[in-house]
Amino acid sequence: MNDLDLVRELRADVPSPTQARLAPGRARLLASISRPRPRFARRAILPIGAAAAAAAVVLAIASGAASGPATRSTAPKAPATRLTLTAQLLDTAAAAVASHPAVRPGPHQWFYTKFVQYEYGQPIQLSENWETFDGRQTAYFEGPDRPLIVHTGPVITGGGPTALDKYNANATSLTAYNALASLPSSPRALLAVVARQVAAVGAQNVAAGSPVSGSSPTSRGGLEFDYLATLLWNAAGAAAPPAAEAAVFRAMATISGISSQRGITDVAGQPAIALSASGGESQLLLDPQTYQVIGARQFSEGQNFWRRVAGRKADGLHMPPKGTLFISMAWAQVTMVSGPGRT
Repeated sequence: MNDLDLVRELRADVPSPTQARLAPGRARLLASISRPRPRFARRAILPIGAAAAAAAVVLAIASGAASGPATRSTAPKAPATRLTLTAQLLDTAAAAVASHPAVRPGPHQWFYTKFVQYEYGQPIQLSENWETFDGRQTAYFEGPDRPLIVHTGPVITGGGPTALDKYNANATSLTAYNALASLPSSPRALLAVVARQVAAVGAQNVAAGSPVSGSSPTSRGGLEFDYLATLLWNAAGAAAPPAAEAAVFRAMATISGISSQRGITDVAGQPAIALSASGGESQLLLDPQTYQVIGARQFSEGQNFWRRVAGRKADGLHMPPKGTLFISMAWAQVTMVSGPGRT
């Protein structure tokens, strides 16, 4: 058994958070992207084939300064900015997204996504996929000059009466949008709601579905950040309510231990700002102009990762040196289109 096989099996019993609209980011997305269906990285947390599986467990996304399929990249040795500066950045992000026009697509609205992903030891992959806002239909080309394949999934119900219950049961762009819209605007009240969701879902499941978590966070703040980052990630493949996004950024600004890093580039070559609750090892990436979520990346934790999650079962298995770019994902394009096959 090799390292990636172990990563894929570490949480095989944990339900995939679903769709990564691009994944694009949601587990479905990634999973979708991966094939057959490209779940937008946003929504589901990523489905790009094997990478998606690895992303759900050890999400490592993002190409750092973007040296292409470089085999190695160094993570910052210390948080790039102090918490006070990160709080200011998040306040700025909140003001910026609050000014965006509110757009709520219909459930059958199609979105085209171009998703780029790098996984340690593998070449950079680019996936082009189509998915409806409700996540029921996805489409992709099997290869050059091949017909467009369209999949229609079953209606998924259950998960409880609230928007957050439905999102926890089935993460799609639509359920993420509704979950965000249901959150209170006050940072304290919002984090209280998130704390209850984390307790209900379980720390391991929060980490398994997060695009910015390698292993389960040990602090309450880390879990709350991961849950909110995943909500934003799953909505990123389509649309998010501006007021709710702003509320999330204001709430994140009050979480202890959040750091940020400016002046970086994602795996698609786009300028980015990184947010992290793990000292920079796992990062959610934002566009420095619009502050929309555009990607995620993770650096290797080194052999300590195996010791922590697998113990002696990991004997003989090796992670890349600590600080090596392990996984990186980015949405190069997200466009509302009239149907599958359109860009």
